[in-house]
Amino acid sequence: MRIGAERTLIVYDPATKMESFVRTVEFAGNSDSFGFIVPTPSMPTFRELSESVHQDFADAMIPKPIYKEKTITFVAAKLFAEDMTEQEYYSYMKYDGVAGAGPSASPGPTVFDKVDFGEYEVTVLKAKSPEELQLWAKKNGFTIREEVKEWVKPYVDESFYLSAFRFKRPSNKAQVMRSPKIEIKFKAEKPFYPYSEPDFADVPDYLRELSLMIVTPKPIKVRQGLEDWYVTLAQCQNLNDRAIEVLQKEGFAVSKEWVLNTYSEETFHRLGSDLFIEPDPEGKTWIAQPVEHVKVKYRALPGFQYALIIAGLALAGWYAVARSQEKQARIDAEKNGKTS
Repeated sequence: MRIGAERTLIVYDPATKMESFVRTVEFAGNSDSFGFIVPTPSMPTFRELSESVHQDFADAMIPKPIYKEKTITFVAAKLFAEDMTEQEYYSYMKYDGVAGAGPSASPGPTVFDKVDFGEYEVTVLKAKSPEELQLWAKKNGFTIREEVKEWVKPYVDESFYLSAFRFKRPSNKAQVMRSPKIEIKFKAEKPFYPYSEPDFADVPDYLRELSLMIVTPKPIKVRQGLEDWYVTLAQCQNLNDRAIEVLQKEGFAVSKEWVLNTYSEETFHRLGSDLFIEPDPEGKTWIAQPVEHVKVKYRALPGFQYALIIAGLALAGWYAVARSQEKQARIDAEKNGKTS
């Protein structure tokens, strides 16, 4: 199976050190059953959310457009415009200052929990080695390739919990499947995103899209290993009332002081370290200005007003010519006087 576009929402509360990780991924291929592993530093819990949570939240953070009308009146309007003409003026963001179950006793990996969501199931376990995980996978219908063993080793060494997701394709499903919206909630000293993926040598390169939304009480910065993540922050603004309502409806405890940090990435490879999130003391929130839709109406003056204005223009022209002639006559008279 090939992984396509991904949308991820992370909500982290530093007071409780609890992270909510909600990811939806598109998978393309013909396999009837496939899976992936999500590592977490502590025991996770799972909760199904609304199918539209990502889109609803993203839409709520877009300011409502402002509609205005503007009338311009001038004499020659009918020569150029008769109908309403709509023009859109787009504003830009500006700175606004700094702103489960118990473990099993069977040999092999320790299984802590197993959750069935219908089309897919999740097994939470710990393994003492990648080889132990590979044996467990084989007994349970998974296939762990050598690239996955290499990728999972740092998590095994750090005693991470491994949540093994397996999707079961229904007979009526299309070739492209989208994972359900599941909140993976766990405790973490720092919020983190399991960004790194196995390096499969036989998988051809293809462009991957990632939309990452991180909700925290303050602006943040994202680091990959010891370096800042190369992706530029695209949005950093306080939650508005509509966005708060969307998240609270899904069970997230957020308020107006909290901030949405948005990143967008297109890449062919997801290698290297995972992403770790920390507060940015120099971070600034932005105010997203609403788009103004301005309807401009060009209005011609009535006929009798045309006559008055034309007469006024003619009078002004005659007066200007008369003044000019009078001035020229004085100049000529002065010249003649000096000559005589």
